[in-house]
Amino acid sequence: MSRIVFGSLTLASLFLFAPTFGSHAFAWDYCIELTHTEFPHSALRRGDDSTCAGSTAGELAIDNSLTAIEPQCVNNVTLQIAEHACSRANMIVNTSSINAFAVWPPQPQLNQDKVKYFAHGIGPATSLNLCGLSRVVSSSARRFVDNTCAWNGGSPPLRTNGTAHARARCGIICSTP
Repeated sequence: MSRIVFGSLTLASLFLFAPTFGSHAFAWDYCIELTHTEFPHSALRRGDDSTCAGSTAGELAIDNSLTAIEPQCVNNVTLQIAEHACSRANMIVNTSSINAFAVWPPQPQLNQDKVKYFAHGIGPATSLNLCGLSRVVSSSARRFVDNTCAWNGGSPPLRTNGTAHARARCGIICSTP
């Protein structure tokens, strides 16, 4: 009961104070990937793991690629690049000053495995909400019996060695008009 009341109060307070959040705080927000022409940088990173419970190499590769591209995005994406990318998607640049995207990331585009909110840009691009998009481009896994892993209901204990590669690109948070 207390969760329902707390959630209702939180939602009500968001709607009461929505005008103070800035522009487009409640529109549909998307992380629009910058094309190679708009921003010719990307990060290809590898992820490796060895676990008894299946492979997480893809998640590691995605996180590694997003971490690698983030400084390039925050330091180099300009308002002109952002406006071009959003207009290409028939959207507008989201200049909301709230940092809710860190908690509720914008919607991913098709064929993206993960979207991560980075931060506002720097210098003249401080009003921009920047994000990164990453996808696994290759992965492989090898499973073998490993008696250090727990037995799974009569099946032999298996260990998975996984390797994956992911590519991340910069994006801009755009809103529906």
